[in-house]
Amino acid sequence: MKPFRCAVVVAAGVWAAVSTQVSAQVPDTTVTYRGIVMRDTGATWGLFLPVPAQVGSVRFNFLHVSGKLRNVDRDENRYAELRGHLVVDDAGHPALDVTQLSLKDIPGQGDHNVERTFMEHAEVVAGILPNRIVFPDSGTSRSVRTRPVIAFSITNHSDKPIDFNFRNNQLICASVLPSNRTMEPIWTGSWPVGPYLTSITINLSATVAEAVTLPDSVVFPPGHYKLRAWLCEATDYQAESEFDVASK
Repeated sequence: MKPFRCAVVVAAGVWAAVSTQVSAQVPDTTVTYRGIVMRDTGATWGLFLPVPAQVGSVRFNFLHVSGKLRNVDRDENRYAELRGHLVVDDAGHPALDVTQLSLKDIPGQGDHNVERTFMEHAEVVAGILPNRIVFPDSGTSRSVRTRPVIAFSITNHSDKPIDFNFRNNQLICASVLPSNRTMEPIWTGSWPVGPYLTSITINLSATVAEAVTLPDSVVFPPGHYKLRAWLCEATDYQAESEFDVASK
């Protein structure tokens, strides 16, 4: 049985805690961004920003990072604050030379403790970024726009690894319903992890995390909503959070 790795691939995007306008003529500016730590390709890492940021005339959802990134793979798909020097190349594309990385709670996140037995104890956390979504997006490009992301994680507080075996590779399930409704959701989705992964192991004291984008076709009218996310074939491993959709 393979140890579980965060392997869901999502479209590149990120939410910036500070949207800083920097021109190509200012190549070394200290800034802070918050987003989801994510691998691009190979050893290249970046931040996924559900709400696009802009530097000069370049609007982007994915900010490449380098620098102080020791053991960054253990933070994959987790919400974090990165501080560093913003460097802009000749074409105006930004990158962040990281000097500090710190994990953060997802705004409005919900958590749930699971105790199946005396020996199996875990914490499940779910949230959505941004916590306040505006549909439609005001950007002109469909590829660089607001891309809401569901974040889901499990932390093992047991005295031994937790093993799961599934019938298929659909790992994360989620549903959305108005916050005043407790029964039928208005939307439900599920996501695979890798093409063939049907078993996972969460090691002692480990946190595993996934970050998945809402499909492009999913748009909710203005209102207050409840997000519920869970392991598709282990429904007690679930958590709920709430979010808002605004018209502007």
